[in-house]
Amino acid sequence: MFNSAVTLTASGLPPGATATFSPASATPGSGSANSTLTIQTAAPATAASKPAAWPTALAAPSMAFLAGGITLLFCRRKFTQTFRKLYPVLILAALGLASLAVMGCNGGFALLKPVPTAQTYTITITGAAGEASHSTTVTLTVN
Repeated sequence: MFNSAVTLTASGLPPGATATFSPASATPGSGSANSTLTIQTAAPATAASKPAAWPTALAAPSMAFLAGGITLLFCRRKFTQTFRKLYPVLILAALGLASLAVMGCNGGFALLKPVPTAQTYTITITGAAGEASHSTTVTLTVN
């Protein structure tokens, strides 16, 4: 017969996770005692949870280049002279826009979302009463 209250704790939790026992302690007495462990994990902050912004992210710069191109076409007489002067500027602007687009996608293509991988954690559950202590482990898989 074990009439002391057994306090339950959990360790080895994922970052941001909390463990709750219900009830927090149990007194077995002459039989057994039950307690339910609930583990609340934090929502992952990944690129997969963000909406793809690629179609609208380049709308304003694209429209600006389109408007500039149309303006140059209407000024056909001076087009070759202007184009020769603006050619280096247009190349630099296009390269700058391309580098901004790549940085805005974290170095990847925004419409392709990473596949989340499951992570496994070993949780140690400890029951302690006075100087007596016993532990067991369980496996937690977070998708």
